[in-house]
Parts: sequence; C-alpha cells; structure tokens
Amino acid sequence: MNDIIKLILTVIIVWIGFNFLTWFIKRTALIFKLLGLKKSCNAKVSLLSFPYRPMWLVREGADARVEIMNTVYLIRFYSGGGISKSVHFANESYSCIYMRLKGLRGVRGMGRSSLAMSSGINLYAKVVYTPPFPIPEEYSESEKHIVRALILNPAPGMLSYVTEEKTSIKIAFTGDELYGIKVFTASTFERYAERMMREEQRLLREARGEYDYFFG
Repeated sequence: MNDIIKLILTVIIVWIGFNFLTWFIKRTALIFKLLGLKKSCNAKVSLLSFPYRPMWLVREGADARVEIMNTVYLIRFYSGGGISKSVHFANESYSCIYMRLKGLRGVRGMGRSSLAMSSGINLYAKVVYTPPFPIPEEYSESEKHIVRALILNPAPGMLSYVTEEKTSIKIAFTGDELYGIKVFTASTFERYAERMMREEQRLLREARGEYDYFFG
C-alpha cells in the first residue's frame, strides 16, 4: 500500500513540476519576444509587474507596455493552460479554465484554422477572476493609438466567450476582440505589432507625398 501511495505522489509531483516548467519556459519566451521588439520595431518595452506572477495575484491594469511609433500596447498576461485546456470568458471579469475529456481532435491552437470541439465531458478546473483593465488616465488626452491586448501564454486549445449582449457564445481567434480587448498568442502578437508598424510607416510616407512604386 505504501508503494502505491508513493507512486501516486510521485506521479502528482512530476505532473505539477512538468506543468510549472512548461509555463515558466513559455512565459520566458514571451518576455524575450516582447523585448525583441526593441530591435525589430524600435519599440519601448516596459514590464509593469513581475512577469511570473501567478494568476491569483494578477493586479489591476496592464502587466506590460509596448510603445511602437504612435501606438501603445497595454498588455495583460493570461495563463491559458496549454493545448489540452479551454478557456471560456463569462464576462470581462470572470473566466473559466477547463479540460475536456473528448473532442480535442482537430483543434490547433487559436489560429483561424481551429475547429470547434466535438461533444464531450468538460472537467472544470478553476474559475479565474480578472481585475479591471482600464486605460490609464495619462492616455485619456493622448493622441497615441491605445490598444489593450490580452496575450494567452501558454495558449489554450480553444477560447470562447459570452457576447457583450449576452445573447450567444462565440469562439475567439487570434486578433479578435473580447470586450474591447484584442487577444493574441505570443507569436501572433509579435507579428501583429510588426505588421502594424509597417502599415503606420506606409501611411506616414503617403502623408508626406512619398509612394512605393513597383515596376514589372
């Protein structure tokens, strides 16, 4: 009996350790991606809170700020649990992370190619309270373009939410808005920020009367 108990405890410890290590590695990779924007986009990157803060200690406001040209990204980190988990937002303040016994086949992250899960049994793991995420007063009269972003890291297998009208539940994909906040994974946010910078540069060139010409 003692051997069985030791085996069970060992499996639990290994499972917890593996999940923590995976979360730590992915969160570290996210931080490096944000800092990498300094070089690729000449961005100003500020970590406003301890990036390895557990979800139950998330504070009000943004966890990071990224300034690129005339755009300011206010970023909050959300641990989505990985591909085996799903996240559902009931509203802007409450969400639930759960595991599904069936229906994981065909789900590929949060990309546009993601498929909705088939019917199965949901194992609800935990309810998460998300503190308010307002735009700071310092930007209330600013001419900068403010974007609130939620980066799911690790990203879940599926993200769903109740619409603001509370009339239906929808599946969210990278770049979609939930209650005025854009959702991303670490990689898709990096690509989005770079693409928006190039678009802003193009508009500035056009405003100065400079155009890109292509010759066949």
